[in-house]
Amino acid sequence: MLLGSAAIAVYAGAMSYSGIYQAQASRTFDRIVDERVSTASTAGGAFSREEFADGLLGRIRIPSIGMSVMVVEGTQSSALLRGVGHIEGTAPLGWTGGNVGIAGHRDSYFRGLQHIGKHDSIFVDTPEGSHEYRVEEIRVVGPSDTSVLAGSSEGLLTLVTCYPFGYVGPAPKRFIVRASLQPTSPA
Repeated sequence: MLLGSAAIAVYAGAMSYSGIYQAQASRTFDRIVDERVSTASTAGGAFSREEFADGLLGRIRIPSIGMSVMVVEGTQSSALLRGVGHIEGTAPLGWTGGNVGIAGHRDSYFRGLQHIGKHDSIFVDTPEGSHEYRVEEIRVVGPSDTSVLAGSSEGLLTLVTCYPFGYVGPAPKRFIVRASLQPTSPA
């Protein structure tokens, strides 16, 4: 029983750290974006990613499933404890061309993906601006199928998590959400 209690304590500690990081990162992101907007007309709105600590890149919002999560660089365990991670080798977050890959754990930040539907909107917010993507495809692939992350000249967003969602232990498959960049409306 002590082993079970210790595991629960470790899990609770990790979730607490994770929640604290998300709250602080969200405030930092909002402050930097607000400062950039307020100084854009006088100082040119220059932005440096070095302003963010811990590899913070931006935020993903999926209103249809009530998800809002900060995006960090990388998919190492330490990165995915803090948020969802930008997959190395894919287009940078916020680019309007290429395939931006984002990974997250099915038992934390990406749990809600099990409820996403085709044509749902996904918003990617960076200090440079916000982009809307529309879900075009939802599918399950094998863990070694990296074709879903292949480069593209189109603006794509690919979300990746383990599958099935309720599986205990290392999951045998991957749940993929593919979305395409929507044209921006003229101001």
